[in-house]
Parts: sequence; structure tokens; C-alpha cells
Amino acid sequence: IRRDHRVLEHHAEISIVANRVRVPPWGLSGGGDGAAAGFFISGDGVSLREAAPEFGSKAVGVDLRSDEVVTQFTAGGGGWGDPVQRDPHLVERDCSLGYISAQSALRDYLVVIGDDGSVDEAATAELRSGRVRAGNGDVA
Repeated sequence: IRRDHRVLEHHAEISIVANRVRVPPWGLSGGGDGAAAGFFISGDGVSLREAAPEFGSKAVGVDLRSDEVVTQFTAGGGGWGDPVQRDPHLVERDCSLGYISAQSALRDYLVVIGDDGSVDEAATAELRSGRVRAGNGDVA
């Protein structure tokens, strides 16, 4: 989840107490790690600086000026189980619901989603048969 908070007055301060900035949530039983959290401040809408550079997720009394934006990215949960073992039609459903993109279906699940939004079963079977899961969870 991304949250943006804009400072509307002349001056403000924030304090940050969070987790999973340096070490993202881990996956279990072959699942991949989740996304790390992050906290950033932009002054001109383009350049970013870390809101908590020393610890990543802990800071007290960070000064903010008018019109600065604090952007918070919450950590994403780690996966459960080998994503290549997921039923391709469930991956298709996740795509249609907007939970993942067709690029993520291909990269993370080895499922080919066609232009019409449905599973290309032949391309998926060929892609999956050409890949062997290594003992460390990497696709070989």
C-alpha cells in the first residue's frame, strides 16, 4: 500500500516507528519474499530523500516544510508455497481481478496470459516444462 501525506502548513514533524524496511517479510514453503516497506520525503514532487536514513523505519522529529510529501510504502506479505505450482486458472483470475499483472503472472508463476486475458495453456505448459525448480527455490 502506498500512502502520500502532504504538509499543508508552514512546518510539521513526523516520527516513524515501523518494521520490514531493511529485511522484507519472508515467504514460507518455497514462497517468495514480500516487498520491503519504505518512507520517503519529496519536496518538489520528483526528488526523494529517505525519511529515516539511519534505521530505515525508526525516526523521531523529522522536520517537514510546507508542500513536502511523505510517501509511505507498507511491506507486502511473503508468499506461501512454490508459485510455479499454482493453478494457472487461479493466476488468470488474480490477473482479471487486478491483484497481479500479466507480467507478474509470467515472471512469478510461469503463466502466459494472452491479450484476451485468458491463460495461453500451450505456451504455459511449454514454459513450465522447460523450467526445473532448483533445491534453493530458484528457477533454473
